[in-house]
Amino acid sequence: MSAKTRKTDQVAVGFFGDGASNHGSFHESLNFAGAMKAPVVFVCENNLYATSMPLKKATQNPEIATRAAAYGIPGVAVDGNDVLAVYQVTKEAIERARAGKGPTLIESKTYRLAGHHEGEPVAGTYRTWEELEEWKQRGPIEKLKKQLVEEFKLATEKEIEEVEAHVDQQISEAIDFARNSPMPDTATVHDHVLANPINPELPATPDKLPTVQKGWLAAVMDGISEEFKHNPNIIYFGEGIGERGGCFGHTKGLCWPSPAPPSAVPVPAFGRWPI
Repeated sequence: MSAKTRKTDQVAVGFFGDGASNHGSFHESLNFAGAMKAPVVFVCENNLYATSMPLKKATQNPEIATRAAAYGIPGVAVDGNDVLAVYQVTKEAIERARAGKGPTLIESKTYRLAGHHEGEPVAGTYRTWEELEEWKQRGPIEKLKKQLVEEFKLATEKEIEEVEAHVDQQISEAIDFARNSPMPDTATVHDHVLANPINPELPATPDKLPTVQKGWLAAVMDGISEEFKHNPNIIYFGEGIGERGGCFGHTKGLCWPSPAPPSAVPVPAFGRWPI
């Protein structure tokens, strides 16, 4: 929503697993992003297990991409172990988002070869060794290597081996560098933890302003209006706060541009339509 308000071509990408697709926040996010035509790409890395819960036991609809239809946005399932296929569907989703057509849900069908957490048995509890070995044959690196060498003829086996050797050397050098580097100075433990200064400077105001008595509602409206004046990129979120102005009228007349509000309500010099 920030990118849309500032009229940039940025796209937000959200990554989550198959387990999260059964949470309320997943459905709320898809619904809201679709309604706002927000430039978002939702990427579900479906590795078949949420911790140790098989997806097929957690839902009657394990085809996660199909859930996008309920919110009026495209849902695309792709082989998550095919680098080029993932690139293609992602490219199309980003182009769609930048064109103002809204979000896309990508279901990347893949697998987790390691345990869910350190020390967990790789197999033998909630999945079989046979299943694990089968998925090992579909590894994305080996698949891409085969495509480059055999299908597209873009590299030879020797060239691939040279690249792998170079990467191994870089990793080895990085490990040596880390092991031989001194421990950080304890005096730097608080560096970059807080902004400095913590509170940004506000526009200058007169030292003395007249005291004004007003009700709670008017004070809230003044506060919101003041923030709009300071920052033209602010978005105010809430239900029913658009034309209606909220249940208590606390945003009535604060939309700009908007129909002329009642004369008693101050209108900020800048702002955006509340959502």
